Amino acid sequence: MRKILAICLSLILMLSLCVGCGSSGSDSASDDSNGVLTVGMDAEPTTLDPGELTFENGLYISMFLYDVLWYQPYGSNDLEYRLATGYEWTDELELTITLRDGCTFSNGEPIDAEAVLASLARAAESISGSSRVQNIDFSSSYAADDTTVVLVLSYYDACTIENLGNGGAAIVDVNCTDYTAPVCSGPYIVGSFATGEGLVMVKNENYWDAANIVYDEIDVEYLSDETTRLLEFENGTYDLVFLTDSGNIEEVSALDGVTTAKLNTQSITGINLNVTQSDVLADQNVRLAIAYAIDKESIVNLYCGSAYNVADSILPSTNWAYQPMNYTYDPELAAEYLAAAGYDESNRFSFTARIIDVGANMEIATAIQAYLAEIGIDMAIDSGDTMSVISDMIAGNVVFGLQTYTGVSDPAGVLNARVSTAFADMSKFYSETTGKGDAAIQQLLDDAEFIQMDEAERGSYYISLQAACAEFCSFIPLYEGFSFYAVQNGVADVTASCTSEGFLTGYHLG
Repeated sequence: MRKILAICLSLILMLSLCVGCGSSGSDSASDDSNGVLTVGMDAEPTTLDPGELTFENGLYISMFLYDVLWYQPYGSNDLEYRLATGYEWTDELELTITLRDGCTFSNGEPIDAEAVLASLARAAESISGSSRVQNIDFSSSYAADDTTVVLVLSYYDACTIENLGNGGAAIVDVNCTDYTAPVCSGPYIVGSFATGEGLVMVKNENYWDAANIVYDEIDVEYLSDETTRLLEFENGTYDLVFLTDSGNIEEVSALDGVTTAKLNTQSITGINLNVTQSDVLADQNVRLAIAYAIDKESIVNLYCGSAYNVADSILPSTNWAYQPMNYTYDPELAAEYLAAAGYDESNRFSFTARIIDVGANMEIATAIQAYLAEIGIDMAIDSGDTMSVISDMIAGNVVFGLQTYTGVSDPAGVLNARVSTAFADMSKFYSETTGKGDAAIQQLLDDAEFIQMDEAERGSYYISLQAACAEFCSFIPLYEGFSFYAVQNGVADVTASCTSEGFLTGYHLG
């Protein structure tokens, strides 16, 4: 089974846009009659290639420029079909997809079965798409005719249908070579794009559903400083703005004429303890000492604010398989666990936390450092940019880090960076390479991810898994993620436009 780098990458990178803890009425900015919507966002993309877009650099724009087969609207258990009109399981490991007839790319080329299959195969080699299509055997999959794609799977994955509706699996023209002015398949095409100058998207008049796309143009500007971004929104520069800071969220929610949308997403941010490569953290007593030494409720409330919910499981509380596994702040119990591991004030141990320096990560890490020092653990902090820290994680050089796991509605999507076939060992409960960790918990996870069972049966598996994870204690949950948008004078229906993951799309935005 293919071991994919991006199954780790695409989940580790979710530390900013939709789930990252932030740091931190006027007239509509545009005349509705001209069909222009202005948007203020934080994360500026460096490319418009959906295979290279991540949450931190703008994956949210993928479903404006590139269409998907289908997607799950926010708050719905049903799919909305886009380039596809339906699918059927024609065998246990065979998925047959029927495409909408007559769809074309923005250059007029047909979006037929061959084009869709080529696009998905390209996604398999990309950062944001590989985890979405990793179980597809492209050497055996084929186009039965112009509107029929037959995907042969190498193994069952409960998230297959949801994954194919994600922006990472959006359909592209594989012959496109210029992703500053790309060939598009979605409701919008690129009017202009340059780093530091924003993105202008213009309605794709050749889009199959163009009659239902409200805005003729969407102008996206990027301001990394959220306070400035909020001020620009209040001054009428933006119609729609994305926010993460609790104080800013409270401020904008009190404004007259402003509609807000807080969308709970299937994401958990927490402390990952590398049990597969660290001798010290391989000791369960050490891990439990760390868990009980940290007052995470105080940390989240102080540095993330009232808008954020404290997490108490490896799954978010909105997930159907959720079961609490919380660690209550108890420094005395933490000291007992540390003593059981053979450490005390006269025999302290130390390690280095490797932290991605975004949002409130550094403030959170510094607070954790202080709590651990109180029970005799010395934690140094080494910060870096996203890609350098991720590279260290993949190489096995990180023993303690803040990570976010995000998925779709199925719990398998939140946890798939932990399965045995994932590329990096850091997130796993057991490594065959090092022999460290707990093979029984790893097998429990793999079974819950890949065995075909009904929801009730799988639910009991996940309840057992969460209890086992709480005892094993290699992941200490901190906070749950969400997306928050503010809109001037109701010019856009954000909730109707978003996916189940809280991403804006070009559909129904008006």
